[in-house]
Amino acid sequence: MKRVLVIILLAFSFAASAQTQGKWSLGVGATPSFQGGTTLGLYANRHLSDHWEVGVIPFTWLNKNKDFYNEKIFSLGFNLNTRYTLINSKIFSPYLYGFGGIGHSKYSYEGTNSPPNSSFTYSNFSLGLGTRINIGSNGWSLDVNGGYIWVNGFNNGGTSRGLNYSVGIFKRF
Repeated sequence: MKRVLVIILLAFSFAASAQTQGKWSLGVGATPSFQGGTTLGLYANRHLSDHWEVGVIPFTWLNKNKDFYNEKIFSLGFNLNTRYTLINSKIFSPYLYGFGGIGHSKYSYEGTNSPPNSSFTYSNFSLGLGTRINIGSNGWSLDVNGGYIWVNGFNNGGTSRGLNYSVGIFKRF
């Protein structure tokens, strides 16, 4: 929880001190989860300057395991993110990123000796780097990034971490 508060405070401090240019970008991204399944995120970013942007990422994670438990997992969450673009060019724009937030997962099982349903709430935090590859001159870009993610369960005490990557498409307005 402390990590989430730090990310929120950083996002607001950048917003308060940066020059506003009136630029927004919207996007969608997909991340194969290291725990299985795929995470889908919707991005809404405010570009505070040529280099800084902050935004929100509502996300969902879907996973089905056809193993002993016949497990189905559905997760919803919300992240705050920030990006610092290192170089702005006509072709690509590499950046450093960080995001953090919370999520809630619901599990259902259809196996013997397993509980029918369970759920847990978790926090997540990630740092990494990526690049936007510009597509034409109308504000469209392909977004590719990779980093390290930490996930900490609140009510089950479990922690997982690993490498993650995401591919998406953005439109800047």
